[in-house]
Amino acid sequence: MKKREARRKAQPRNKKARGRAERQPQVPRQLPRRQSPPPLQQAGRRALGPTRGRVDWTALAILLVPLSILVLLALNERAPRKAAQVPLPTPEVSLRDSSEVLVPWHGDLTLEAMSVAPDTRSHMAAVDAEPLPMPWHGDLALEDMPVVPDARTRAAIAPIVPPEPATPIAPVTGRADTATAPMPICLPPQPSVLSVAPRGDTDVSSQHPAQFGRALAAAARAQLDEFVIYNPRYVTLAYPGGDTPPLYGVCTDVVVRAYRAFGIDFQELIHTSRLGRGDPSIDHRRVEVVRRFLERYGTSFEISDFPEDYLAGDIVTYQRPQGRVSQYHIAVVSDQLAPSGRPLIVHNRGWGPQHEDALFVDRITGHYRFSPADAEAFMRTRQPQAAGRHRTADVASPKGR
Repeated sequence: MKKREARRKAQPRNKKARGRAERQPQVPRQLPRRQSPPPLQQAGRRALGPTRGRVDWTALAILLVPLSILVLLALNERAPRKAAQVPLPTPEVSLRDSSEVLVPWHGDLTLEAMSVAPDTRSHMAAVDAEPLPMPWHGDLALEDMPVVPDARTRAAIAPIVPPEPATPIAPVTGRADTATAPMPICLPPQPSVLSVAPRGDTDVSSQHPAQFGRALAAAARAQLDEFVIYNPRYVTLAYPGGDTPPLYGVCTDVVVRAYRAFGIDFQELIHTSRLGRGDPSIDHRRVEVVRRFLERYGTSFEISDFPEDYLAGDIVTYQRPQGRVSQYHIAVVSDQLAPSGRPLIVHNRGWGPQHEDALFVDRITGHYRFSPADAEAFMRTRQPQAAGRHRTADVASPKGR
């Protein structure tokens, strides 16, 4: 029953839908028409249609004529050519004066004696019955050239004189025998490198400042052979004379270790000066603290762009805004010059101690010179300070280094 009622209700709806579909006009489906080619393509097809079986003799002739010419030229070059035989005139030989004997050519040009006026009849030189000149002996120094050379041979005929034996050179009194000594070789003067002694073995207070500067530069260059890893971490050091392990170091450690070779301890000097924060483990390893100490107790020079103003052993401080670890740097001027004419510097900017031509690479903030006399004058006026064990900021902090 329910199914019948549902069918009954659905029938009028279906009728309505059918009536609507019948009322709408049905449009026949149109297929897409095939587009005709443009008129130019049609004209081309018409023009090409009837001419497929024809031959363009004009184009064929234009192609074949140059090829045939090239083939003929190639065949002409390969054909053998017969040389034209031209009859040569026979020379008339006069038999006059047949008493003269003509010497045939012997094949050696060096033995031929050419006369001043050659014989025009035979174009050969008439040679007298004289002996030939002596062969060349090979020594130009023994040849005695005459003022007027022989016209027949155009060479100088002189007896060979043996050379005189060399007389030995007598030795000079007070010197080595110069006869046996080798010839001196001209070499550029080498800079004198002073021997660097450990702490307390050399009295550097009596040395000239220039002499001490060269010795300090040599002590800095002695660190080039050591393998050092750049490590700016804080390390608790002993006082005085404390140092980081030789495997590690920063730019200030190059200066500190070079001065300690002569008994000058920057750790003790800077801690006594009270210019740092009172930590003997880190104060002498900060560039700005070392710069203030050198500016106050050392010799300061005006910053110059001329390389001759920087001597061996001078201390130069820099500012490096592009520095990854620190923006401050310090170096020791070397006693050797670069090919550019500038003195080299010994420094550590991240790859261990290096000997480079980098004096004017970064902006210079200070130029100083600290001698043993300056260290003694400072120690006479200052009392040693007790070492504190207060840890401060890291050495890599840009504010303190």
